[in-house]
Amino acid sequence: MRLALVLVVAPALLLAYPAGAQVAVDQTEAQPSPVEAAPVAPKVEAEKPSVVRPPVVRWAPRPRVRVQAQRHQPVQRPLPSSSKTSAPGREGMAPIKIVVPTAEAASAGAATLAIPAEAAAPVLLPDPETTTPELPAAKMPVQAVPVSDAQARPAPASAGPTADTVWLEPVAGTAMPTILLKTEPDVGLAAFRSGAETVVVLDAPVDFQAPAKGLDPAFAQFTSRRTQDATVIRIPMASGTLRLARNARGWLLMAGSPPDTAASIIPRLIKNGPDTASIQFTVSEPSSVVTVLDPQTGDQLLVGTQGAVGQAIPNAWQQAKFSLRPTLQGIVVVATSDDMRLRRGGDGFTLSAGPLADSSIIQDAAKQEDASAPIAGAVSRLFDIPNGSAADLIHELDDRVGAAGDAHALARSEPRLRVAAAMLALGMDVEAQSVIDVAAAADPTLMDKRRAIGLRAVASVLAGRFEDANGLADPRLSGSTEIELWRAYLQAAKGEATAKDARSLSVGLPLVLAYPRPLRDRMLPTVLETMALNGQAEAVQTALRTLPPDRTLDLVRGMVLEMTDQTAAALQAYDRLVDSPDRLRRYKAQMRAAELRIKTGELDARAGADVLDRALFGWRGAKQELALRIRIAGLRRQTGQWQQALAVLREGRDAFPDDHAQLDRELATTFIGFITNDAVRNLTPAEFVAIYDKNIGLVQDVAWNEQVGTDLVDRLIGLGLQGRAEPIMTRLVAQSTDPIRRVVLGTRLSDLRMSTDDPSGAIAALADTAPPSGIALNPAVMEARQLLYAHAEAARGNTDSALGMLNTLGTAKADVARADIYASRKDWPQVVAALTAWEHKETATTDLTDQQRAVVTQLVSAATLSGNTAALEQVAATYGPAMAKGSSAALFRVLTSAPVRENADLPRAFEEIQLARQLPGKLDAMGTP
Repeated sequence: MRLALVLVVAPALLLAYPAGAQVAVDQTEAQPSPVEAAPVAPKVEAEKPSVVRPPVVRWAPRPRVRVQAQRHQPVQRPLPSSSKTSAPGREGMAPIKIVVPTAEAASAGAATLAIPAEAAAPVLLPDPETTTPELPAAKMPVQAVPVSDAQARPAPASAGPTADTVWLEPVAGTAMPTILLKTEPDVGLAAFRSGAETVVVLDAPVDFQAPAKGLDPAFAQFTSRRTQDATVIRIPMASGTLRLARNARGWLLMAGSPPDTAASIIPRLIKNGPDTASIQFTVSEPSSVVTVLDPQTGDQLLVGTQGAVGQAIPNAWQQAKFSLRPTLQGIVVVATSDDMRLRRGGDGFTLSAGPLADSSIIQDAAKQEDASAPIAGAVSRLFDIPNGSAADLIHELDDRVGAAGDAHALARSEPRLRVAAAMLALGMDVEAQSVIDVAAAADPTLMDKRRAIGLRAVASVLAGRFEDANGLADPRLSGSTEIELWRAYLQAAKGEATAKDARSLSVGLPLVLAYPRPLRDRMLPTVLETMALNGQAEAVQTALRTLPPDRTLDLVRGMVLEMTDQTAAALQAYDRLVDSPDRLRRYKAQMRAAELRIKTGELDARAGADVLDRALFGWRGAKQELALRIRIAGLRRQTGQWQQALAVLREGRDAFPDDHAQLDRELATTFIGFITNDAVRNLTPAEFVAIYDKNIGLVQDVAWNEQVGTDLVDRLIGLGLQGRAEPIMTRLVAQSTDPIRRVVLGTRLSDLRMSTDDPSGAIAALADTAPPSGIALNPAVMEARQLLYAHAEAARGNTDSALGMLNTLGTAKADVARADIYASRKDWPQVVAALTAWEHKETATTDLTDQQRAVVTQLVSAATLSGNTAALEQVAATYGPAMAKGSSAALFRVLTSAPVRENADLPRAFEEIQLARQLPGKLDAMGTP
């Protein structure tokens, strides 16, 4: 009775005190009063929830309350020490300070209770008679009177850090600002946003201190607070992004965006009777459960920490008894009911209500069809797509159609949207889109509403009308998990999904499983396949374990088996789909089976290309077929099947002209590989020319690499195909941007055009590639260009101009060019003079090259035609031994031999007569430059 009276009267008395007044508790004896009995040691029992019952409000009977103007210095009560226990979550409450005065004050009956004016909480003291709740041994909480942060660290600020202080360590040389929290290897961590701050919770009490210098501004306002069994770190960050990592020394905090590959922690309902249930959070390396207060709101948080990074809660989830916070890592539960418990299990954490709970842990637990299935209510929704059996859905559609028909003409927009949603539930996507279009035609403002925009876009996605699904990108739809799911599903259906899309599909997977069966069965294969291919294989495995056997999921089951190196089982799963009625799924299974057999060596590159080639027309779609053709071409290249590789790419280009860019690149790669491969040297000229001419359009379009292009030009010139080589050389010149290389390439192009009897084109090539002023060039290149100018001018009939150019050159090549021009004029003495000048520059007399032999033969011919016997004798004496062999030896001997003087000279004379009959034609040939 007295306790009840005190509970009623005490708050009224406290409210009557003026602001700033102190209420002190004085006691007459030095010994503690009965209410200050030592805390009862808590009982420990493994595998029990780590939640402490709220303390009982008790009143000490001896002290009396009075207002006291002065402030008493409080005497602190030491907290029970614990290295890593689960606190009851009392930190952050208004500090309660028990003052023990002298015995004289107690004898006078005076008692003073010191309560700061800002304290809003009543005096809470532990009840020594109350049994402590059962807790896991690893995380034993100790019930204590809440104290302020200053009381938790009794050493004054001027004393500096204590011996057990851990200094933050800035990490240098990183791409983003980084600090190291040095901890023991078994310390787990959770992180979440609270207002404008990022909050990091460690499941061990550590005194962190920031260094005076060297801390990046991103962490400049870092604050750390140690509780009995945890550490709460607050980091005000304008960007709101924090990336976590771990090494052997502790935890790394980086001021950067978390990776898109982070896996989602999806809650799953574990049923236990009709009314009660628990929620399972499967995580990797679950560490501990600690209880802290939210620094911003003061909410009591049950925090599940992890020993590894990479998993987080993606969305908030509000329930009557608790709410789930979005996290950067770990689990954060706001317990709005005193009966909520979060405990660590072998493969994660379990949230449950106490044994005396009078209702299910979540409101819609009865609607959860499958135990251990992801909870759709844990993600945010935008559409009201109904669920139920086929009969139920048809009945629902009839009801909604009737309601839309009964509605007033000006009030039918919303009922029609409900009709469209019911149609989507039954897989009637085209019909749903039509209903929305009719509604929009009657009500033009309808398409400004989020649900109308989203429903029409979803219907378009399901109907395969991707161009009509652009409404999903409307920013007005953002903020819903369901919209992110459909945006990712659109990319998956188009074959353009990324790792970010796979993560969105993983987060929205509970929604897919909660959709009605016609819609779920249609979406689920694409969703799971996309997740498996883009880094969400673990989530796919978890989902498959809870789903019933279904042949439509055999492909994704095979993919998961393949990713887990179960090759034989994966091939069996793929082979089972050979007779699947779904052509696309059958096609994908054939492709993956062939690739897996190539990877394991069961098929070589040639056989693998043959298998893929046979399956090429299993599915006619640009995305799939173009990728397959590129793969086949790659395998053909490996085996030297150049013509087949080029053929499969050209056929794809013709079949899909709007998507030719990618194939054009592959065609160029294949043709370049063909040109540069050593095997091309083994082809006959006819085979080479056949392949070349079949791909002539490609040759003209390719932006040739200089080395590859010049190799191809050399190959064509070697086959006498200068006309085919000229366009390639022209393209090499056009795409060159280096002025020095342009001069070199232009010189070669000019020479090539001269060989095709195009002197005007040769001069144009030289003019277009003239070197800019101030650039030093190789003298040999400049000489070659001058000679080409002279040859081209001479070929155009401008021999005087050509001779003027050659006279400026004092080289042997210029002498030969002058001799050619004079020979065209039949000016034989000038030919002899020019070639004699050449002879003086050339020193080879005993071993002549073929070009030198031709020049010597031209010299003796000109000397003979000009009657210059002295020159003939000199040449015969100089080059006789060297010219005694080779194709021109006989002609040289005739022109330089002595006259017939005796009978022994008659056979020689007869031979010379035979050669002389051929001489006019040879001399005429020599007269042509």
